[in-house]
Amino acid sequence: MSNFAYDRRKRKRLKPAYVFMASLLATLFIAGCFLCYSSKQEYRVKLERVKIYGNYFSQKTKLTFENFAQSLHILSRVITWQNGKTDLYEEIAEHLIQIIPETLNINLAKNGIVSHVYPYERNKNAMGHNLLLSKTRKEEARLAITTRKVTISGPFKLVQGGTGLAFRQAVFLPKTNAETIPNTEHLTDNEYFWGFVLITYDFPKILERLKYDELSLAGFSWNLWRFSPSTGKKETIISSETQLNKNTETFEIPIQNATWYLDISPKSGWLDRKNLFFEITVYSIICILLSLLLTIVIILKTKNKIIERQSRTDSLTNLPNRNWTYKLLREALIKHQNSAYRNDEPILYLCMLDFNDFKHINDTYGHHIGDKLLIEFAKRISRCLLPEEFAARLGGDEFLAIFYCKKPDDDSMPTRLQGIQNYLQQPYLLDGISCIMTVSIGYVSPDKNVLQNKPRQQTDEEFFIDLADKVMYHNKKKYHQGRENQESEKSGGLNQQIVSI
Repeated sequence: MSNFAYDRRKRKRLKPAYVFMASLLATLFIAGCFLCYSSKQEYRVKLERVKIYGNYFSQKTKLTFENFAQSLHILSRVITWQNGKTDLYEEIAEHLIQIIPETLNINLAKNGIVSHVYPYERNKNAMGHNLLLSKTRKEEARLAITTRKVTISGPFKLVQGGTGLAFRQAVFLPKTNAETIPNTEHLTDNEYFWGFVLITYDFPKILERLKYDELSLAGFSWNLWRFSPSTGKKETIISSETQLNKNTETFEIPIQNATWYLDISPKSGWLDRKNLFFEITVYSIICILLSLLLTIVIILKTKNKIIERQSRTDSLTNLPNRNWTYKLLREALIKHQNSAYRNDEPILYLCMLDFNDFKHINDTYGHHIGDKLLIEFAKRISRCLLPEEFAARLGGDEFLAIFYCKKPDDDSMPTRLQGIQNYLQQPYLLDGISCIMTVSIGYVSPDKNVLQNKPRQQTDEEFFIDLADKVMYHNKKKYHQGRENQESEKSGGLNQQIVSI
């Protein structure tokens, strides 16, 4: 592993502002997704409630009107059973009014002309009214005859005041029972038109029975409407005090010959804007606080990493310092001692490296050039490292490195170490100054058998560092002796080639 970190120093560190903005955008995005999800859920819940209430009231209205129509069926059956006689009319009408309190009057219109009214005093002015000739009633009267079903007209204003809803049904009798047959235009093969059964209901009381106000209490705006029979335009029957929203759910209410419609929407809208604004505000504050917290955590972690790295590395070369080196070396030695190497596999070499005549550089060019030389040397040695290898500065110009090399057949330096030494001794160009330096290397391959000579007070790593250090100083001494011999030979006129290790 390469421990040199000068390239990492040059990398741009994350600025707190960038961290804050990135985390804020991320948290806002997550909060926005959650708000969208919660808004959709809120819409679905409200839509489901609207459908439940809408279906309930549409079915309730339909069934109520069908129940009201049963009164007409009863009267028409009695008239048919009595062959057109009406002697039981008042008795049945009285009972029907007691059963359905919303009933205003029950009338019979023989041949289309009102001939019986109940109660009489309150409705006697209707006597003699011809439904088939009335401008406002003839279309609905003819519809009842042709469809032979109960038809509804209204709601409309009553002469005696209030609003009414009129139900009518045409009554047909068999031909064999007919002595005289008026209105020949309505004849069929087996029966003829007898007249109408008419019942008028109090529309406000019907609404009280239907309890549409419960929609308002449940938090809905609503509108009950129909298409006007005369104009074909939308006509409101009854509505809530609050206005509908733009988006509404519409429910059809089929009632006899007509169709009514019920529009429903939540009073507060499909989305509660006040609640939504509150949630956006709260989530925004939470996102800002989370982003600040995340930024602080990242800054602290970054500073902790910097402090930790500074405590482990040399401030000049950024290589592991002496304390951290011992830990790395301990791990490497344990792994080396537990590994079973084959003859052709690389083995661990602990190397001590030191410049020859480094003091000369400081004295000649200054310490700043000496520091730059150490930095460049650290870069070069770091480029030589393979995975699981490391280099460190122990102090001054003294370095330690762990390399894996194939063991030579003799006691010579491994080929890889020789290549590394040659690379480290190439000229250094520092601020325009070319420095040619030689390097002394002391190396050992840790062996368990050698540990028998280790003093008790020393650790394994200290012992092997001392061995490599002694080899390195031995090579350095040989270098200096060779240098002195070279100088003496030069002074004596000798010209010999000195090889430095």
